[in-house]
Amino acid sequence: QAGSGSEQDARRKWALGLLRTAAALDPSPAVRGGSCRLLAGHLRAQPERPEVLDVCCELAVQMNGLWSGPSGSGILEDLRRLLFEGDGLSGKTKSPAWGPLLLRALAGAQRLGADGFLPALLKAQRSACSSRAAFRNKAKSMAAAVVSAFAAAPLPQHAAAVLALSEGAPWALVDHVAAISLYLAVGSPPSVGEEVLALAACTVLGNVLAWVGQNQADNDGKG
Repeated sequence: QAGSGSEQDARRKWALGLLRTAAALDPSPAVRGGSCRLLAGHLRAQPERPEVLDVCCELAVQMNGLWSGPSGSGILEDLRRLLFEGDGLSGKTKSPAWGPLLLRALAGAQRLGADGFLPALLKAQRSACSSRAAFRNKAKSMAAAVVSAFAAAPLPQHAAAVLALSEGAPWALVDHVAAISLYLAVGSPPSVGEEVLALAACTVLGNVLAWVGQNQADNDGKG
């Protein structure tokens, strides 16, 4: 329907709130799946809307544990195209909005307990790629965008995105060990934010270096 920009914003917020309420009142897979299909349609039609981050996080939470269900593959494909390909964004993955969107979407989903979100995205991206090398290159590009966006806004709440990557794809962060190590430096006494970032950096580096060690051991075994 026609209307001013503010009226359209109000309708979108109302629709989003209604979907959240429906899912909260009836948490059955059928209702959650139906709500998420509508949310994904909103995401597909309006990928540059201000509320797209809320929609991504809402989908990650509502679909957690349901990715293998009847609604999962289509919704996951919409999210994959937006978050891995930048589909719908001006300039796609070269858009200045892409890295910050990735960072905040992954961090928000992780903080809200949607721990299946990134593994599902990675699996969907692997299926969409023609080869293992192509998948790794795409995942490394995503990791680079996340680390770059985090460096521009190193807030404690954003560290969850890098932590999630270090658990789901530690190999994608190998080239960023030096950049992540910078957050180990703290003041004396350290601020709360510095402590959070330093602890997150320790965990991320531990995950990445553990993968490097295991990969080296596997290669030595093959030799």
